[in-house]
Amino acid sequence: MDKLRLFVVDAFTCNSFSGNPAGVCIIPSGTELTDSQMLQIARELKHSETSFIYLEQGKPGHFKLRWFTPKTEVTLCGHGTLAAGHVLFNEEKLNTTEIVFSTLSGDLIVSMDNEKRLCMDFPKGDPKSITFSETIMHELLSSFCLPDNSMVGLAFCQKTRKLILAVSSISHLFGLKLKEKELMRIPFPVEVRGVAITTSEVSESSEWKDCDFVSRYFNPWFLDGEDPVNGSSHTILSIYYQDKLKKNSFKAGILSDRKGIIWVHLTDNERVVLRGYAVTVVEGSIVIPKI
Repeated sequence: MDKLRLFVVDAFTCNSFSGNPAGVCIIPSGTELTDSQMLQIARELKHSETSFIYLEQGKPGHFKLRWFTPKTEVTLCGHGTLAAGHVLFNEEKLNTTEIVFSTLSGDLIVSMDNEKRLCMDFPKGDPKSITFSETIMHELLSSFCLPDNSMVGLAFCQKTRKLILAVSSISHLFGLKLKEKELMRIPFPVEVRGVAITTSEVSESSEWKDCDFVSRYFNPWFLDGEDPVNGSSHTILSIYYQDKLKKNSFKAGILSDRKGIIWVHLTDNERVVLRGYAVTVVEGSIVIPKI
């Protein structure tokens, strides 16, 4: 019975059983999996994303990488990329200073800094201020159990289809609850496929006051409920806060139950560098589904 090497990695954390867990499957050279097989594996693992690394013979340090949720393939995944880089550097003991992943979002570079944080080079998002009707705004805030006066900003990135909902206080992030069916029913005038709820007003929290901003991310179109620590949303959150906070480097906190930290830096060449730690919590194998 054919099997793949399998890891489960907690990304954007130093501590096991926190951060965002991702499955990582190693596909050896000469082995091919169909989209259906990869989706079956992702459904079996039930993590928000499972990464599939192809160990094809080619340029040293270059690999093909794909990501699947239990529902579908996605074009960009921050914590899945971090987890894949962690496995190659720390479990496969890859002898290189950087890894280049060929993905649906282009080539993504992963390296390691002097503090042993994994560094990922991602394309910038392009969030633009947007307005919705009063009815849609009420429905949006209600779908997260947020009061009508809690919003202080709204932006949308057409490229990633992510919506930024900025609120006035960190207390709103602690108290919000997703009503998934209500959110999915909202007739947005744009194609929303993810909502990042965020604030830079963190002074009232002793745990998070050293962060520049904090957020929680929800994507019921592709996942079940909340994404514990979403990396790719920070390619637009950092742009959103660049002008507001007048800086290019940020420490970002994620306030899900599993918690996480991402360091973000905006470069001069339209890229975003995300930094974070990761830890392996499971190592084993998984049966390749029959076609």
